[in-house]
Amino acid sequence: LAYAERGLQLYEREVKELSIQLFPEALEHVLHFERVISQAAGHLLLVGRSGVGRRSLVTLAAHMHDMPLFSPCVTRDYGVKQFRVDLKAALSVAGVQGRHVVLLVEDYQLAEPAFIEMVNSLLSSGEISGLYTPEELEPLLAPLKEEMAAAGTHRSLYDFFVSRCAAFCHVVLSLDPTNDKFAMRCESNPALFTRCALMWMGSWGSTSMATLPARTLAEAELPAELHGAITKNLVALHESQQTSGALDRGAVPRNYVSMIGCWGKIYKAKRDELSTRIQHLGGGLAKLNDAAKAVDTLSKAANEQRAKLADAQKLADVAMVDIQGAMEQALERKKEVEGLQKSLGVEEQEMSRVKVGIETELAHARPLLEAAQAAVGGIRSDNLAEIRSLKMPPDAIRDVLEGVLRIMGNYDTSWISMKRFLSNKSVKDEILNFDSRKITPEVRESVNALLRQKGASFEEATIRRVSVAAAPLAAWVRANIEFSTVLHRVAPLEAQNEELVYKLGASKQRLVDCQEQLGSLDGRVKGLKQNFQQKTAEAEGLKLSLDRAETTLSAALQLIEKLGGERGRWDRQLQELTAELRRVPHKAMMAAAFITYLADEEEATRAATIARWGEVLGAGAAGLDFSLQRFLSSEGQLLSWKAQGLPGDTLSMDNALVIEYSRCVPFIIDPSSQATSWLVKHLQQGATVETVTPNEQRFSTALELSVRFGKTCVVQEVDTIEAVLVPIVRRDLLRQGPRWVVQVGEKQIDYNDSFRLILATRNQTPLLPPDSAALVTLVNFSVTRGGLEGQLLGLTIQHEQPELESQKSALLAAEEELKVHLEDLERLLLNELATSTGNILENKALLESLNETKAKSNTISEKLKQSTELQVSLDRQRDVYRPVAVIGSAVFFALVDLRRLSHMYQFSLPGFLRLFKASLAAPVGGGGGGAQVVYAASYLEAVGIVAAHRAGINLQALTVRGVSAIPQL
Repeated sequence: LAYAERGLQLYEREVKELSIQLFPEALEHVLHFERVISQAAGHLLLVGRSGVGRRSLVTLAAHMHDMPLFSPCVTRDYGVKQFRVDLKAALSVAGVQGRHVVLLVEDYQLAEPAFIEMVNSLLSSGEISGLYTPEELEPLLAPLKEEMAAAGTHRSLYDFFVSRCAAFCHVVLSLDPTNDKFAMRCESNPALFTRCALMWMGSWGSTSMATLPARTLAEAELPAELHGAITKNLVALHESQQTSGALDRGAVPRNYVSMIGCWGKIYKAKRDELSTRIQHLGGGLAKLNDAAKAVDTLSKAANEQRAKLADAQKLADVAMVDIQGAMEQALERKKEVEGLQKSLGVEEQEMSRVKVGIETELAHARPLLEAAQAAVGGIRSDNLAEIRSLKMPPDAIRDVLEGVLRIMGNYDTSWISMKRFLSNKSVKDEILNFDSRKITPEVRESVNALLRQKGASFEEATIRRVSVAAAPLAAWVRANIEFSTVLHRVAPLEAQNEELVYKLGASKQRLVDCQEQLGSLDGRVKGLKQNFQQKTAEAEGLKLSLDRAETTLSAALQLIEKLGGERGRWDRQLQELTAELRRVPHKAMMAAAFITYLADEEEATRAATIARWGEVLGAGAAGLDFSLQRFLSSEGQLLSWKAQGLPGDTLSMDNALVIEYSRCVPFIIDPSSQATSWLVKHLQQGATVETVTPNEQRFSTALELSVRFGKTCVVQEVDTIEAVLVPIVRRDLLRQGPRWVVQVGEKQIDYNDSFRLILATRNQTPLLPPDSAALVTLVNFSVTRGGLEGQLLGLTIQHEQPELESQKSALLAAEEELKVHLEDLERLLLNELATSTGNILENKALLESLNETKAKSNTISEKLKQSTELQVSLDRQRDVYRPVAVIGSAVFFALVDLRRLSHMYQFSLPGFLRLFKASLAAPVGGGGGGAQVVYAASYLEAVGIVAAHRAGINLQALTVRGVSAIPQL
């Protein structure tokens, strides 16, 4: 485990982050991979669902064995020619360089059937027919002549090259068993089974899945006692979805990882939001409680202030006595300071005299030492090498080096020791940086004795004739001995100087202390005078203080009276929010599961699944009453989205929240394009949005610029996830120094963390392979029966009574604006209370703001009440036309269900809306009112039947003629 973790750490530091955890099951897979690819001609067929770790674990195993990993870089125009180029790159390393390489091929990279056929040929024989032209082979195989001759086992260079390719190129195929092409690929390419070690990696075990949330739970700062329950419930929710789903064919491991990350994001956001609201509510209630307590306190304040007046006079007398005593102490300190300043002058003169004596003694010896050091610094390395090369050096060189070693404290003066000393690369630095003060009297006497005995060896003329490098060293020895002698002579003076420095420092410190005391005394005198003045002025300020207390008391009574109702409501909200905070971990888990698994389902399926999850969670779901909209959004946010053009039905609102909180790239199925238009408008408020379709020539350029500059790229009319988008969708980022890059086609583009990709299509049944579907969050905005009914009701009323629909729209807009304004006012009211400092009863600006905010809140509440009554009246008038909308919705879904008979039946929503408007405009009997509605509904049924019959006739005619076409409504 430690070895694998070290390999993972190194890979993530050098190449890219794999985002995997090495639990026992993953380690077992790594061991299997290593065993296979470490063998000659070892190949792997990895069969499993998306996110199980096939690509990451193979990458880790290859890196730990120092094997280059090759994987086709698929572009938009990627074909057989480009695939051959990628294969040549891998085979040239294996066949020519003789290095083990790993060729990783995934589902999305098999863009054409010929790709898997070439891989099959490579597995079978180690070569691909026609891969190289004769012109390419000659320079390619030339470097192998000597190696083939040494091996002596092959008839030709090409055979030798093929054998090395077969042995050193390890093919790893990563396939999804739920892919429609999986069985055909395996059946038509037998080498996938005969030449590959098959590993079935369907999903993780429960024990392995239970280890994955640990890091996220710790980063989210979830209480430790909840870790076990949340982990168990996350695993249970994922396992309950492994056999459900619409387009994704059941939950896969990648969904589980996405759910964990989504849980962490939602939990931290909701915990912080609720904690802030609780803090504001608690702060506001605390301020109100403080205001209530202040009423009693203010009534006692006047009596206390009267008693303070007598005490102030007594304190003034005491202050006068303190002033006199402090002034006397200050006078004493001033005299002491003057005496210290005089003595300091005398001591500084004496210290200067001693320093001059020391410098005089050293003035002769120091230049000699500096000149010797400069000469030593000029010694060339080849001169030193010349001395080291001598087997038996001249006596002069030996004497000089002996003097150097003795000074340096080395008493081993053998020639071996001297050569070792000279071979040190830093020998000159050691000599130049030597401190002469380290020379002891014994060393100095020893070197002096050497100088007396071998004086001739240290003379400039003598030693320079023997060695150019030794002459500066001889001068350095003499200079250091002389400098050391002088230092010994001035040692008493230095001791005297140190004593003077110490005394001078003590005197200066005493001077500073006295000055500080003097300053403190002056400050004390000043403070006592101010205190005396304050006490005498308290009597005059007593009446003003009493008036202020009465004013504050009146304001407190008004505030408590106006906010009395809010206080009770806020108290209830505080209790509810505190209880909600305890439920956040489980609700965040339900929301994460909803976003991960239910975004592509219809409303009925969502409701049934949430109910089933409640049974799965058992006690953990008790009292949750989960609703995605209530949990993740506020009424103001939903109203603002609706005002921007988002349909107001539950499905659309839930889907908008899924897009907002999903960690994966959203893949939006929006037949009417209404939700996509809202999304672009919504995103433009906070980011730069780039809209493009795959068929546009600027698609690649727009995508690259969005990735580089952190734009939000909305790709419309997407029927499938192109291979060029896969590295971006799964955030396959590579490390380049401090930067992150991502492969976009043939280029590596700098990745901006602000970049966001959103895919959208009007096709209700996009073709998404299982491996691609798991990379995105499918968000289905397909029309529902209830949503279409509301839309048709609006069209009917706009046709029959346009003024009624105008009133309804204006009323809803005004009501939404009022609700948003009311929510903002309540938030402002709480924020002002919670963030106020000091006594709020004395903050006149705050009191006026609170009163104004409360008055506006009451006015808006009254308007909302009137608006609700008016809306009920309008709804009664609108309900007269509801049967037409109900029939219209039923007719549309009946037409849509004809696809079950034959896919040739295709009825689009825009086409049906044109038919519906035409039916409303058609002349029918009935004389108005309820009869008119009945006739219109019957007419619409007849029109729908005629449309279906016409489509059936066209289908029969086209079938007879052998024409392949789809009748569109």
